[in-house]
Amino acid sequence: MAPSLFRSTTGGSGWSVISDGYSARNFYCLASDPTNANNMYRGGSYYTGSGYKMAVYKSSNKGVSWGTVRYLGTAIYADSRCTDIAVAPSNGSIVYALGIENRGPRIYRSSDGGSNWSDVTGNLRDFHSGTSHYGYAVHVAANAPDVVIVGTSLGAFISTNGGSSWSATMLSQPVKAFAADPRQEMLFAATLYQGVYVTIDGGYSWEKMNNGLSSLNCIDIECDPMNRLLFVGTSGGGVFRVSTEMIPTPTMTPQNTPTPQTSGVAGGWRDYD
Repeated sequence: MAPSLFRSTTGGSGWSVISDGYSARNFYCLASDPTNANNMYRGGSYYTGSGYKMAVYKSSNKGVSWGTVRYLGTAIYADSRCTDIAVAPSNGSIVYALGIENRGPRIYRSSDGGSNWSDVTGNLRDFHSGTSHYGYAVHVAANAPDVVIVGTSLGAFISTNGGSSWSATMLSQPVKAFAADPRQEMLFAATLYQGVYVTIDGGYSWEKMNNGLSSLNCIDIECDPMNRLLFVGTSGGGVFRVSTEMIPTPTMTPQNTPTPQTSGVAGGWRDYD
């Protein structure tokens, strides 16, 4: 069955198809524009006849129809695909597309709302030499469109100049997804096998918050800022939630100072299934 795009206008209690007919290879991720609810992006891959390219599609009518596909880069590989997209909350023209290309993470940036893209991977690949590594998640700071964090199979990496250069953070677990609570200026990361981490210093230092989380194999995380709730989905362990108002402010060490990732913040997770 070909993938379809569904939309809910009732907070998730009911869903309807707004567009369908996609192939499985060209629909890996979906992102909305925080500055314009009409704009949406989806990422995937496009088969050229001899291999795949990372591909990004844009909709200007909330996903009902999609414009011309943008192929990212010139190389063709068997594993190329776009795995996550993030639009800068403070500037809807700036968009980042993260993916996998030739057994490693690759990230592109657009400064004109997705019409044109530039490769800003730079030295990010230097951290991912050797066997295959993956790019899973990308997050853009709320008020700084040049501050971007990516989650890969080797942890979280940060750029403060729009991707011109990258630095490793203290989080070295595979990061599958990010979620931000803008009210408390906290950023959360869902990791494989090590649960949920939180940062309050922009992504440099991280602490665990796994109290009550019975499954640590986390694959997605989302924040509901209106109701002050954080949800995390796990592989085989169900869905859990916690009130962000109940999360104590973590005590972080100075930036770039190694800190043990063993203690953590009391999270108070509850089973949501």
